[in-house]
Amino acid sequence: MSCVLVDKKKNGVISILKGIGIILVVIGHSRCPDVLNNWIFSFHMPLFFIASGYLYKSEYFLQPGEFFLRKVKSLYWPFVKWSLIFLLLHNIFFDLNVINNVYGISTRFSYYDILSNMVDVFTKMTSYDNAICGAFWFFRSLFVGLLFFTLGTWLINKFFNTKTSVLLVTLIFGLAGGIKTILGKDIPNWPQGGYREIMAVYFIGFGYLIKIYFSKYLTDWRIAFAGLAILCISAFSMPTNMSYQNQTMQKWMTICITGVVGFFFIYFISILINRRSGIIKKVLAFYGDNSIYVIIFHFLFFKPVSYLKTIIWGWDWRMVGCHPVISEHNEWFWIIYSVSSLLLCAGVIKLHYVLAKYKARLFPMF
Repeated sequence: MSCVLVDKKKNGVISILKGIGIILVVIGHSRCPDVLNNWIFSFHMPLFFIASGYLYKSEYFLQPGEFFLRKVKSLYWPFVKWSLIFLLLHNIFFDLNVINNVYGISTRFSYYDILSNMVDVFTKMTSYDNAICGAFWFFRSLFVGLLFFTLGTWLINKFFNTKTSVLLVTLIFGLAGGIKTILGKDIPNWPQGGYREIMAVYFIGFGYLIKIYFSKYLTDWRIAFAGLAILCISAFSMPTNMSYQNQTMQKWMTICITGVVGFFFIYFISILINRRSGIIKKVLAFYGDNSIYVIIFHFLFFKPVSYLKTIIWGWDWRMVGCHPVISEHNEWFWIIYSVSSLLLCAGVIKLHYVLAKYKARLFPMF
């Protein structure tokens, strides 16, 4: 299985950037301190959408059908496969109190619930197990965002050149996010009214525009650290994120800015790391090139640390079902949550490589 955003030419800087991004995703879900959480959420998901736009190739506009099939294989199918696996395991996890409705957000599914959710997984890319697969919305948003971006640019490209078409699509969807915020209108049957998918198109387009018009500024330390300053101001006084819950115009306007400047800052840091060989570079590139597994497993791999906390403080062990982690006495445990989850994800990645290697040897025809 390939990574969600891996470029076949293995852009080292982008691999490191995604590695930083996915580690921030895990830290952000570990219930870290509020200011750090605000800082992370102001740009960490836009970072991936912008990176996808930065890697986007212009020939995709000429072959939207072929591009669609590629995204079905790299985004839709992994989403469906792992959503179905966790849906089938849902009641087992529930009976083991890995998830529950005492401290958590889960209920036991009937056979009808499971079948109904399976249909939604295939048809809407929704109804996955939120307690374990809470980050799976990213698959849907990136998949839909890339398709809308490609289709929109392909249509407008019949009247304008490619650069102008991309600019128009980016502006249209960016403004659409603001209009949706003002009117409070939802796209029917879309989670959060389609806000994340709309903003995904905006950030994907911005990533492409950065590559075309602003790539020379990615190495400018002054712009990078001006971006860091903006992120810090946002964290303290104007927190924002990609969620549509409690959305305001201020949050929409802020995420439009912090998402972009966050990319400039992290890209600059990634350049510095990429210039040197060493363990940090290898680890970040490793997680970046395999970020799909961290998205899939990191919620589940928080659970062993939650169980450890129930032992240390003598709590009801059903608190393991808290979503995504046990918040009590988490002053430093968020670090343990993050490190533990990342290490367990690394184990899964290594196991996948081993199994793929033996599969290639034993069944070369597949």
